[in-house]
Amino acid sequence: MPPCAPTCCCHAWPSASWGSAPSPSSSRASSDGGDGRNPGSARCAWSCWWRWPVAFSLAYYVLGTQAVGQMVGIRTRLDALYFTLSTTATVGYGDIHPTGQLARAVASGHILFNVLLLGAVARLVTARAAGGRVRRGGRPER
Repeated sequence: MPPCAPTCCCHAWPSASWGSAPSPSSSRASSDGGDGRNPGSARCAWSCWWRWPVAFSLAYYVLGTQAVGQMVGIRTRLDALYFTLSTTATVGYGDIHPTGQLARAVASGHILFNVLLLGAVARLVTARAAGGRVRRGGRPER
């Protein structure tokens, strides 16, 4: 799988170009909807999808192994990945759970991230089903 292009949205978290429109001569002006960050790029999304579970798994692993009393049931990296995926899938078996305030804050952030992710996916799917691209204002183009 090829890595992200340097112009991919994953590499440009808040950059100076986000607030300004690219020039008409810019090669990115026609491919990204005009705002310079290309958030709808399927290639970008595909090449960056693995970053969020790795980040949450790492956070849970550190909380479970290094911070006393924060997580119950996390002893290995696989335990942390398992908790990340079961939380993302909203399964929540109950065998691993946060007990400390910091771990609960991280888990709450993870849940909020999941809601935003599902909303973004639903928005893209409905826009594609309607046959248009999603504009910055949230309404599909006609």
